[in-house]
Amino acid sequence: MLARRLPLNIRLDKKTVGAMVRLYCTGTHGTKPGCCVECQNLLDYDHARLDHCPIKKKKTTCAKCP
Repeated sequence: MLARRLPLNIRLDKKTVGAMVRLYCTGTHGTKPGCCVECQNLLDYDHARLDHCPIKKKKTTCAKCP
């Protein structure tokens, strides 16, 4: 599947952002388990950006994207 074809750094970024969004959503919106719709949309957006990253293996941070 798509996740297996992505480089390790992209998969780790997805995992890290997912954990951060879930922690934020639980603490701010009180949702358990998972995320509210707003936070899930943010997570989906982030994953879509990472899936379509033009420099995948050489990726550093999105702020440095050319």
